[in-house]
Amino acid sequence: MKVIGLAVLVFDYCINLEAEVDLTWGRRWDFVRILFAVARYTPFIGVPVDLIYSLGPTSPRLCLSLYQVTSWLNVIGTVAAESLLLVRTYTLWGRNRVLLVSLLLLALGCIAGSAAVGANAVSFFKYQDPPLATSGCYQTQRIAIYAVNYAMLVLFETVILCLNVFQAWCHRGQLGSRLITHLYWDGIVYVLCILAISIANIVVINFLPSEYAESLDT
Repeated sequence: MKVIGLAVLVFDYCINLEAEVDLTWGRRWDFVRILFAVARYTPFIGVPVDLIYSLGPTSPRLCLSLYQVTSWLNVIGTVAAESLLLVRTYTLWGRNRVLLVSLLLLALGCIAGSAAVGANAVSFFKYQDPPLATSGCYQTQRIAIYAVNYAMLVLFETVILCLNVFQAWCHRGQLGSRLITHLYWDGIVYVLCILAISIANIVVINFLPSEYAESLDT
């Protein structure tokens, strides 16, 4: 799955390279473009490290170190991506400051909860040799507590989705404009997709064998 994830990542980058150069690299940098760059390019570091974790070492100490590196990269990329959703929703709501403060408080609460889960979960990690003659890190037990992180993502993304749907409903009379239609509905479809992935991660962590726990993490 890690190899497939890397292949999809590279393919997506190749087909969107021209648009990225025109819309991102060729324009003045601001906070939103920095967030986009972090969310977009962090996986190019995280996925190769994941591959090393899955295919390379067997040393428990090295496995734990690699896992911590990938975890931090995932946190950085996820926070950047979710921040883009927050900024987009804030803009669609006419830069409502009450909404901005509310979403920031919700986001900070989710980040704090995830940090607490991560800090407590590290002590549960134990590694052993894979059951078959294969390389890579093999966890001896399921760390189901990590599903809490995805539950927090589901909470945040559900709030974002509801706010976008509500705003689209309120402006349904203006949806005759092609630009306005794309602005609302493309965003709603995108949030639905990442919400589905977050829910799928919860299912995988809780119900599939531990070796599949990170199969959707890329």
